[in-house]
Amino acid sequence: MSATTPGLSAAIRHMFGWALVHTYTRVPTVAVLEIDDVTPRYDDWGQALVEPGPPVPGNPCLLVFQEQTVTDQNGTLVVHRPLVRVLSSDPLAPGDVVEQIRDRAGTLLLARAAVLRVRPAPNWGESITRTAELELAESIAGLPEAT
Repeated sequence: MSATTPGLSAAIRHMFGWALVHTYTRVPTVAVLEIDDVTPRYDDWGQALVEPGPPVPGNPCLLVFQEQTVTDQNGTLVVHRPLVRVLSSDPLAPGDVVEQIRDRAGTLLLARAAVLRVRPAPNWGESITRTAELELAESIAGLPEAT
C-alpha cells in the first residue's frame, strides 16, 4: 500500500522541481520505418534500426557524479560516473542521448552522453525522480557535488 495519493505525489513532484537546477536537451531514439511509415526496418541480425529523433530542449535535471573505485593489475583508479536525475514523468529512456546539460547561469557542464539505463529513485511510495546512468560523456566542465 502506498503512503501517498496520486494527487499528493503530483504535488510533491511539482515542489521537488526546484531541486533540479540544471537543464538538458533530450534526443530520443526513434525507429527507422519502412516506406509504409508503420513497419520498423531491421538490420541483417534482426535488430530494429533506430535514428536520432527531434531534440527536446529545456528539460529540468540534476547532474551528479557517483564515485567508484576500480582496482586492477595496474593499481587503483577512482572513476566519477555521470548520473542525471529527472522527474519521474520525464520520458528519458535507455538509448536516448542527453545534450547540453547546463546550470542556471548557462555554464555547459556536459556536452553529450548516451543513456545506459534509467532506474527509479529509491523511496517509499510512488517515485518522484528517476536516475539515468550515462556513458560516453563528452566535455565535463567540472564535478558538481553529489547530494
